[in-house]
Formats: sequence, C-alpha cells, structure tokens
Amino acid sequence: MAKFNIQLKNFNTVISALKELGDDVEQVTARVINDTLDQTKANVNKNLDTPSSGGRIYKRGPGRNLSPIHKASPPGAFPNTDTGELKRRTQVTEYAKPAPRMRGVIGTNLKYGLYLERGTSKMAKRPWLRPSFRKATKDMIQELGREILRRTK
Repeated sequence: MAKFNIQLKNFNTVISALKELGDDVEQVTARVINDTLDQTKANVNKNLDTPSSGGRIYKRGPGRNLSPIHKASPPGAFPNTDTGELKRRTQVTEYAKPAPRMRGVIGTNLKYGLYLERGTSKMAKRPWLRPSFRKATKDMIQELGREILRRTK
C-alpha cells in the first residue's frame, strides 16, 4: 500500500485541492472536521482512562466526598482522574455544517479543565484537550489526503 503524506501550512490549500477535483468541498470538509471532533473526544476518553505514574501523592482536606488521598499526574502529563467528571463533561458542543466558514467546538464547562490545560500559579499544566486535538488533527490530515487520492483515481 502506498503512503500519502500531506503537510498543511494553510487549510485553504486542501480545500483548493478538493475544489479542483469538482467535489462538494464543503460536505467533505464538514465531515472531516466532525470526524476530528469525535476523534478528539475519543482521545480524551482514552487518555483520561490511563492513569499517569510518577506524580505527587497528597492528602486532601476534609469535607469532600472523594478519597482522602490523591495521586496527581506529573507536570505535563494527562491529568489523573478521581471522579471521571472531566471525561463526562467534555463534549462536542457544535458540529460543523457545510458552509463557506465552518467551525466545530469541543471542550468542557468545568473551570478546572482550563486550570489543568494551562496550569495555574500553584500548579503546573497537565494538558488534556490540546494533545488530544493535535493527535486527531494528524488523523484528519491523513483522511483529507485519502479523500484527494480517492477522487483522483
């Protein structure tokens, strides 16, 4: 099987290539964007289900309905989870629709999701959404490349 790699400096390059092929570029692009959103969510789920080792272990203060001991992930690693709330509340809130300007939205409404992603003055970052999206984006580029190849045969 031949490998096909495409590197995008600009997403418009791929859209232009698809337009030249005479396909409905907006339909194809919306489908690929939506696949990327779904794959990002799957990546988040997979990574949050896999605990990181090497982080600090500490006792929590009283008054929480959680284990009194928490094992944090090391800085820079996916966060370790206690309740699964971040996983449950990470959702695609907007899928792309075929249109000249498309967008899709994935994220969480939990404040600590942002704190984990970017870190705080008291905690190093433990990115969970961006790495999941980057991996899904690599898959998206390959999928677009396959679409172009399929249509040029």
